Amino acid sequence: SRSPHKQKRNDTQGRPTGNQHLVQPGGLPASVVRTVKAPGKTAQHDIGLPKSCRMLAVLRYQAFSWGMSVYMFLSPKFTGWFGELKTVIAQNLFLSSSDYVVLNNVTIRTRRGTTQIDHVIISRYGVFVVETKNMSGWIFGGKDDPFWTKANRGNKLKFQNPLHQNESHIRALSKLARIPPERMHSVVVFRGNCSLRTEMPPNLLTGGYIAYVKSKRQVLFTEAEVKRIEAIIQAEMLPKTH
Repeated sequence: SRSPHKQKRNDTQGRPTGNQHLVQPGGLPASVVRTVKAPGKTAQHDIGLPKSCRMLAVLRYQAFSWGMSVYMFLSPKFTGWFGELKTVIAQNLFLSSSDYVVLNNVTIRTRRGTTQIDHVIISRYGVFVVETKNMSGWIFGGKDDPFWTKANRGNKLKFQNPLHQNESHIRALSKLARIPPERMHSVVVFRGNCSLRTEMPPNLLTGGYIAYVKSKRQVLFTEAEVKRIEAIIQAEMLPKTH
Protein backbone atom coordinates (compact mmCIF):
# COMPACT_ATOMS: atom_id res chain seq x y z
CA SER A 1 0.00 0.00 0.00
CA ARG A 2 1.06 3.62 -0.65
CA SER A 3 2.09 5.82 2.23
CA PRO A 4 -0.05 8.92 2.89
CA HIS A 5 2.96 11.10 2.16
CA LYS A 6 3.55 9.50 -1.25
CA GLN A 7 -0.18 9.70 -2.11
CA LYS A 8 -0.23 13.42 -1.41
CA ARG A 9 2.84 13.97 -3.60
CA ASN A 10 1.27 12.11 -6.53
CA ASP A 11 -2.05 14.00 -6.23
CA THR A 12 -0.36 17.35 -6.61
CA GLN A 13 1.95 16.29 -9.38
CA GLY A 14 1.32 18.19 -12.62
CA ARG A 15 -0.88 20.88 -11.03
CA PRO A 16 0.23 24.50 -11.58
CA THR A 17 1.30 26.12 -8.36
CA GLY A 18 2.46 29.57 -7.33
CA ASN A 19 3.81 31.51 -10.27
CA GLN A 20 3.14 28.69 -12.71
CA HIS A 21 -0.34 30.11 -13.52
CA LEU A 22 -0.47 31.52 -17.01
CA VAL A 23 -2.08 34.85 -17.89
CA GLN A 24 -5.05 34.76 -20.32
CA PRO A 25 -3.95 35.84 -23.83
CA GLY A 26 -5.14 39.40 -24.51
CA GLY A 27 -8.34 39.66 -26.51
CA LEU A 28 -9.35 35.97 -26.35
CA PRO A 29 -12.99 35.23 -25.51
CA ALA A 30 -13.77 33.44 -22.26
CA SER A 31 -14.66 30.27 -24.22
CA VAL A 32 -10.98 29.48 -24.87
CA VAL A 33 -9.84 29.66 -21.23
CA ARG A 34 -10.84 27.83 -18.08
CA THR A 35 -10.53 28.67 -14.42
CA VAL A 36 -8.28 26.47 -12.27
CA LYS A 37 -8.47 26.71 -8.53
CA ALA A 38 -5.14 26.54 -6.74
CA PRO A 39 -4.62 26.45 -2.99
CA GLY A 40 -5.78 29.84 -1.70
CA LYS A 41 -6.38 31.51 -5.10
CA THR A 42 -8.17 31.32 -8.46
CA ALA A 43 -6.37 31.88 -11.75
CA GLN A 44 -6.94 31.50 -15.48
CA HIS A 45 -4.94 28.77 -17.21
CA ASP A 46 -4.20 28.24 -20.91
CA ILE A 47 -5.82 24.96 -21.94
CA GLY A 48 -3.23 24.39 -24.62
CA LEU A 49 -5.29 24.98 -27.78
CA PRO A 50 -3.34 24.68 -31.01
CA LYS A 51 -2.10 27.98 -32.39
CA SER A 52 -4.45 27.80 -35.39
CA CYS A 53 -7.47 27.41 -33.10
CA ARG A 54 -6.41 30.35 -30.96
CA MET A 55 -5.99 32.53 -34.05
CA LEU A 56 -9.43 31.50 -35.32
CA ALA A 57 -11.01 32.39 -31.96
CA VAL A 58 -9.36 35.83 -32.02
CA LEU A 59 -10.53 36.49 -35.58
CA ARG A 60 -14.12 35.49 -34.72
CA TYR A 61 -14.08 37.78 -31.70
CA GLN A 62 -12.77 40.70 -33.75
CA ALA A 63 -15.33 40.05 -36.51
CA PHE A 64 -18.13 40.10 -33.93
CA SER A 65 -16.87 43.40 -32.48
CA TRP A 66 -16.65 44.92 -35.97
CA GLY A 67 -20.17 43.73 -36.80
CA MET A 68 -21.57 45.31 -33.64
CA SER A 69 -19.81 48.59 -34.50
CA VAL A 70 -21.38 48.62 -37.97
CA TYR A 71 -24.81 47.85 -36.49
CA MET A 72 -24.53 50.74 -34.05
CA PHE A 73 -23.39 53.06 -36.85
CA LEU A 74 -26.34 52.19 -39.08
CA SER A 75 -29.00 51.96 -36.37
CA PRO A 76 -31.73 54.65 -36.24
CA LYS A 77 -30.69 55.55 -32.70
CA PHE A 78 -27.14 56.31 -33.76
CA THR A 79 -28.33 58.19 -36.85
CA GLY A 80 -30.61 60.36 -34.72
CA TRP A 81 -27.85 61.07 -32.22
CA PHE A 82 -25.43 62.01 -34.99
CA GLY A 83 -27.98 64.35 -36.59
CA GLU A 84 -28.53 66.13 -33.29
CA LEU A 85 -24.76 66.45 -32.84
CA LYS A 86 -24.44 68.18 -36.22
CA THR A 87 -27.27 70.56 -35.27
CA VAL A 88 -25.57 71.53 -32.00
CA ILE A 89 -22.24 72.12 -33.76
CA ALA A 90 -23.91 74.35 -36.38
CA GLN A 91 -25.63 76.37 -33.68
CA ASN A 92 -22.37 76.94 -31.83
CA LEU A 93 -20.57 77.96 -35.03
CA PHE A 94 -23.11 80.25 -36.66
CA LEU A 95 -25.29 81.70 -33.90
CA SER A 96 -23.48 84.38 -31.94
CA SER A 97 -23.75 83.87 -28.19
CA SER A 98 -24.14 87.63 -27.79
CA ASP A 99 -27.40 87.54 -29.78
CA TYR A 100 -28.76 84.02 -29.21
CA VAL A 101 -29.13 81.79 -26.15
CA VAL A 102 -29.35 78.15 -27.22
CA LEU A 103 -30.82 75.43 -24.98
CA ASN A 104 -30.72 71.84 -26.23
CA ASN A 105 -32.87 68.87 -25.20
CA VAL A 106 -35.29 70.82 -23.01
CA THR A 107 -37.79 68.75 -21.02
CA ILE A 108 -40.51 70.60 -19.10
CA ARG A 109 -43.58 69.60 -17.13
CA THR A 110 -47.07 69.90 -18.59
CA ARG A 111 -50.57 69.14 -17.37
CA ARG A 112 -50.33 65.68 -18.93
CA GLY A 113 -46.82 64.90 -17.73
CA THR A 114 -43.74 66.15 -19.57
CA THR A 115 -42.75 67.21 -23.06
CA GLN A 116 -39.32 67.22 -24.69
CA ILE A 117 -38.17 70.00 -27.03
CA ASP A 118 -35.13 69.43 -29.20
CA HIS A 119 -33.84 73.03 -29.25
CA VAL A 120 -34.94 76.37 -27.82
CA ILE A 121 -33.24 79.51 -29.14
CA ILE A 122 -33.91 82.73 -27.21
CA SER A 123 -33.13 86.10 -28.73
CA ARG A 124 -34.37 89.66 -29.04
CA TYR A 125 -35.94 88.50 -32.32
CA GLY A 126 -38.19 85.97 -30.63
CA VAL A 127 -38.06 82.49 -29.14
CA PHE A 128 -37.42 79.78 -31.71
CA VAL A 129 -38.75 76.32 -30.88
CA VAL A 130 -37.04 73.72 -33.06
CA GLU A 131 -38.22 70.17 -33.72
CA THR A 132 -35.79 67.97 -35.67
CA LYS A 133 -36.58 64.72 -37.50
CA ASN A 134 -33.96 62.29 -38.78
CA MET A 135 -35.56 60.25 -41.57
CA SER A 136 -34.83 58.69 -44.95
CA GLY A 137 -37.27 58.33 -47.84
CA TRP A 138 -40.19 60.29 -49.22
CA ILE A 139 -42.28 62.36 -46.81
CA PHE A 140 -45.98 62.91 -47.56
CA GLY A 141 -48.34 65.11 -45.55
CA GLY A 142 -50.28 68.33 -45.38
CA LYS A 143 -49.95 71.01 -42.74
CA ASP A 144 -53.47 70.22 -41.46
CA ASP A 145 -53.18 66.42 -41.56
CA PRO A 146 -52.91 64.79 -38.12
CA PHE A 147 -50.45 62.16 -39.44
CA TRP A 148 -47.82 62.12 -42.14
CA THR A 149 -46.33 59.16 -44.02
CA LYS A 150 -42.74 58.20 -44.68
CA ALA A 151 -42.15 55.83 -47.63
CA ASN A 152 -38.78 54.16 -47.98
CA ARG A 153 -38.06 51.17 -50.26
CA GLY A 154 -41.63 49.96 -50.17
CA ASN A 155 -42.00 50.36 -46.42
CA LYS A 156 -44.46 52.93 -45.07
CA LEU A 157 -44.52 54.50 -41.63
CA LYS A 158 -47.09 56.91 -40.20
CA PHE A 159 -45.95 59.52 -37.69
CA GLN A 160 -47.46 62.52 -35.96
CA ASN A 161 -47.59 65.75 -37.94
CA PRO A 162 -44.43 67.51 -36.67
CA LEU A 163 -45.99 70.94 -37.18
CA HIS A 164 -48.78 70.02 -34.77
CA GLN A 165 -46.25 68.41 -32.44
CA ASN A 166 -44.22 71.61 -32.31
CA GLU A 167 -47.32 73.72 -31.75
CA SER A 168 -47.91 71.77 -28.53
CA HIS A 169 -44.30 72.51 -27.53
CA ILE A 170 -44.90 76.22 -28.12
CA ARG A 171 -48.07 76.21 -26.00
CA ALA A 172 -46.30 74.46 -23.14
CA LEU A 173 -43.28 76.77 -23.25
CA SER A 174 -45.46 79.86 -23.60
CA LYS A 175 -47.39 78.95 -20.47
CA LEU A 176 -44.26 78.03 -18.49
CA ALA A 177 -42.21 81.16 -19.22
CA ARG A 178 -45.11 83.57 -19.84
CA ILE A 179 -44.08 84.22 -23.46
CA PRO A 180 -46.67 85.64 -25.86
CA PRO A 181 -47.19 82.96 -28.54
CA GLU A 182 -47.07 85.55 -31.32
CA ARG A 183 -43.45 86.24 -30.35
CA MET A 184 -42.45 82.59 -30.79
CA HIS A 185 -41.28 80.91 -33.99
CA SER A 186 -41.97 77.27 -34.82
CA VAL A 187 -39.21 75.58 -36.83
CA VAL A 188 -39.34 71.97 -38.06
CA VAL A 189 -36.23 70.48 -39.63
CA PHE A 190 -35.91 67.17 -41.50
CA ARG A 191 -32.42 65.69 -41.62
CA GLY A 192 -31.19 62.63 -43.45
CA ASN A 193 -31.70 61.41 -46.99
CA CYS A 194 -35.33 62.46 -47.27
CA SER A 195 -37.48 64.35 -49.77
CA LEU A 196 -40.65 66.32 -49.05
CA ARG A 197 -43.19 65.27 -51.69
CA THR A 198 -45.93 67.78 -50.87
CA GLU A 199 -45.93 71.55 -50.53
CA MET A 200 -44.82 72.68 -47.09
CA PRO A 201 -44.82 76.02 -45.22
CA PRO A 202 -41.53 78.02 -45.12
CA ASN A 203 -40.82 77.07 -41.49
CA LEU A 204 -40.48 73.39 -42.45
CA LEU A 205 -36.97 72.84 -43.74
CA THR A 206 -34.60 70.15 -44.91
CA GLY A 207 -31.04 70.45 -43.75
CA GLY A 208 -29.85 73.51 -41.86
CA TYR A 209 -32.11 76.12 -40.35
CA ILE A 210 -29.61 78.73 -39.17
CA ALA A 211 -30.35 80.99 -42.15
CA TYR A 212 -34.08 80.87 -41.34
CA VAL A 213 -33.43 81.85 -37.72
CA LYS A 214 -31.13 84.72 -38.71
CA SER A 215 -33.66 85.98 -41.26
CA LYS A 216 -35.93 87.12 -38.41
CA ARG A 217 -34.71 90.64 -37.63
CA GLN A 218 -37.70 92.31 -36.01
CA VAL A 219 -36.87 93.06 -32.39
CA LEU A 220 -39.52 91.54 -30.11
CA PHE A 221 -37.82 91.43 -26.69
CA THR A 222 -35.50 93.60 -24.66
CA GLU A 223 -32.24 92.21 -23.28
CA ALA A 224 -33.85 92.06 -19.84
CA GLU A 225 -36.77 90.01 -21.20
CA VAL A 226 -34.36 87.59 -22.90
CA LYS A 227 -32.56 87.03 -19.60
CA ARG A 228 -35.86 86.56 -17.75
CA ILE A 229 -37.09 83.92 -20.22
CA GLU A 230 -33.78 82.09 -20.08
CA ALA A 231 -33.75 82.09 -16.28
CA ILE A 232 -37.28 80.68 -16.04
CA ILE A 233 -36.61 77.87 -18.54
CA GLN A 234 -33.28 77.00 -16.93
CA ALA A 235 -34.93 76.82 -13.51
CA GLU A 236 -37.93 74.77 -14.63
CA MET A 237 -36.41 72.34 -17.14
CA LEU A 238 -35.85 68.82 -15.87
CA PRO A 239 -32.35 67.31 -15.65
CA LYS A 240 -31.11 65.68 -18.84
CA THR A 241 -31.21 61.88 -18.83
CA HIS A 242 -28.58 61.40 -21.57
